[in-house]
Amino acid sequence: MMYSEFLKGTGAPENSKVYEQFLKIEQIYMDCNHMSKEEAYRLWKSTYGKEARLAKKERKERIHRLAMPEEQYQKLPEPDQIRIGNELHKLFWNAYYNRDNSACNISNDNRCYIDRFGIVWFVKKRDVRWFCYDLFAYSDGKVIDANYCER
Repeated sequence: MMYSEFLKGTGAPENSKVYEQFLKIEQIYMDCNHMSKEEAYRLWKSTYGKEARLAKKERKERIHRLAMPEEQYQKLPEPDQIRIGNELHKLFWNAYYNRDNSACNISNDNRCYIDRFGIVWFVKKRDVRWFCYDLFAYSDGKVIDANYCER
C-alpha cells in the first residue's frame, strides 16, 4: 500500500503524525495476508480517524474565532476584541520570526508558524511603501485572511 493511496482512501490530512499512523496500519496490512486495502482504511478510520475529525473541528473553530470578518469582530465586547487581538499579535510575531523553525511552502520568505492545532500562520508583505505585513492562516487546503496588519 502506498502513502498516497492511503491518504486518498482514508481522507486523512497529510502530515507527519498521519504518516506515523500510516506506517503502523501498513505493517498490520502487510502482516495480514487476507486484509484488503479497504479494511486497512476502515481500521485507520475507526482508530485514528475519530481523533483526526476532532482535530479538524478544533482547527475550524479556532480559525472561525480568530479570523472572523472585521464587521463581526467590531460587534464583539471590548474584552473579547482585546483577547483576540493579543492572540493574533502573538501569532503574527511567531510567524514573522519563524519561532518554531518550520519550513512552509505557502510563505515565500518562510515567515510562518505552526500552532499546536496544526494551523499554519504566515505573514505576507503588503504592496505598499511602508513596513506592513498581513497575517494569514492556512488549514485544510484553504488560505484565510486573519484581518490583522502589523505596521
